Amino acid sequence: QASEACRCVMILLARPLRTGELERLHRNRYVVVPDWLTRAQTGRLQADAVAVDADSGFESAVGSVNFGTARVDTDVRRSRQCSIYPPPRNAAGSVTERDGLVSAVNGLRRELEAAALPALPRLPPLETGLN
Repeated sequence: QASEACRCVMILLARPLRTGELERLHRNRYVVVPDWLTRAQTGRLQADAVAVDADSGFESAVGSVNFGTARVDTDVRRSRQCSIYPPPRNAAGSVTERDGLVSAVNGLRRELEAAALPALPRLPPLETGLN
């Protein structure tokens, strides 16, 4: 149990944005933030996504289920997706890792709202089943 608490604290240590990153966000309306989470944190989140994906049996497809055209087509989409909303079963992957990600994203939202840059919209909290 202590290791779970420690892992949760580690994921919350997403680094603050640097002044140049905030300026690029203001100027371009987007910014790429390398190493916002550490490689270890990213690796744990990727492992969680793989575990959730294996548990769900969900295939990322193109087309529409409603129109009967959904299909796996690697010429169109080679990636997969792993949804955290609605949340997966607690037994799938690590709830602690997903909770830490939600906390880190909410911390980033608060950081952006507090930034002294004009024209950043007010951001609603990231609402998931983990909140």
